[in-house]
Amino acid sequence: VQVSAADGYGNTSPVTVLTFPVIINDTDLDGIDDPLDEFPNDPERAATSYYPAENVYNTLVFEDLWPKMGDFDMNDAVISFNFKSILNSSNMVKELVFNIKARARGASYANAFAISLEGIDENNVESLTLQQGIDVTAISAESGHQGELVVPIIPNLSTLLPSGLGNEFYSTSNTDNRGSKVLSVNLVLNQ
Repeated sequence: VQVSAADGYGNTSPVTVLTFPVIINDTDLDGIDDPLDEFPNDPERAATSYYPAENVYNTLVFEDLWPKMGDFDMNDAVISFNFKSILNSSNMVKELVFNIKARARGASYANAFAISLEGIDENNVESLTLQQGIDVTAISAESGHQGELVVPIIPNLSTLLPSGLGNEFYSTSNTDNRGSKVLSVNLVLNQ
């Protein structure tokens, strides 16, 4: 394709020739050449994106009594996360994987942890599962929400991160270095 530009004064740019790659091999017929397609045998998946980056986690800290004076330790729930988005050939999300590391619990309350996904209707969910270790369980989004999908991940942080080893809480002191509990939520959308 030959392209040139002109401004309002009649000045024109030199002609530029643009070429587009020819798809040579597209096994799944999704319009993405196999060498560029992360899923060359799956017409519903083509590429992967990560937040914040592949194998990198951000951390959320929560204080359930905020802004009560004297309780600013921000350790009632400490959760690290990594999001993986799998996109189709139209750059639309087909699948989301939420990798969660529950690191610490400093709360006496039975706090829960969920995520809200704005703009996703529960009727657009093909499947929703939670994995902890080798156990994979089908889960359901909370009902009654308009314009968002609310996915409960940890129904009770005290159950997942129990007291023990002489500590009332979980991994909040120098003497309590129990490891993170790793969870993964897989959401597949109808597209």
